[in-house]
Amino acid sequence: MKKIRAIPRYIKLLALFIKFALQTEMEYKINFFAGILVECGYFLVKLAYVYIVFQTGNTDLRGLAPEDVSIYVGTFTIITAFFMFFWPSFLRLSTVIRDGSLDILLTKPVDLQFIMSLRYLSCSMILPNLIGGSALLCYGLHRSVQVMEWWSMLGYLFFVILGTVLIYSLFLIPKAFLSFWFVSSSSADIFISSIWDANNMPMSIYGKMVRIIGTYVVPVFIIANYPAMFITHKLHTGEMIWAMVAVTICFCAARWIFNMGIRHYESASS
Repeated sequence: MKKIRAIPRYIKLLALFIKFALQTEMEYKINFFAGILVECGYFLVKLAYVYIVFQTGNTDLRGLAPEDVSIYVGTFTIITAFFMFFWPSFLRLSTVIRDGSLDILLTKPVDLQFIMSLRYLSCSMILPNLIGGSALLCYGLHRSVQVMEWWSMLGYLFFVILGTVLIYSLFLIPKAFLSFWFVSSSSADIFISSIWDANNMPMSIYGKMVRIIGTYVVPVFIIANYPAMFITHKLHTGEMIWAMVAVTICFCAARWIFNMGIRHYESASS
């Protein structure tokens, strides 16, 4: 009950983090707009992929129509916006631990995982991905012959939130583990980039074994595939249940590893 009452306080704190991030980025306007241009470049690559699919006239790409590809890429781009939002905080985890900043944070009356993983945010990378992804999603839905009900959109948003929490949890596990127990966590960055790149395309293009591993062992395919599958009415009840179970397991695992790291942490000054 105490944790539930604390939710409004953490929402206000997150709003302050966002405000601070915007103020910091706007101090260096060239960097801010350069970040937007870079993300626009990445989006154009994704747009080219969708364009090629439509231009080829292929109506069945391993079970996916061109409209489905547009919906998937749009969904992936939207979730990328949320991923890039908190990724700068993940990059700073090992630095915060090594330079003694964690010693100061330990004295703060706030959850350490919250402040360490959401303290440094990026706002410049959100707009291009969010706007572009939404445009691709709407275009795919428009081209689709299926009628979109309100509950489909609501369920879609629910699975997008689940996918965002899953990204956070899956990627926090290696970052927290290597940051607390090893000097460098750069290998975790390489691992995360590889996993994220594997999620660039719909999981149906992969073989059966890869799909099993990416769904049940390292459930990265749930992130963008399940929201797109839900809104196109291709997600089964069992898959919906597994998505919620997988997110719960991964979040609890990330929480446990992070708390273990805090308990074994020794002051940087010791």
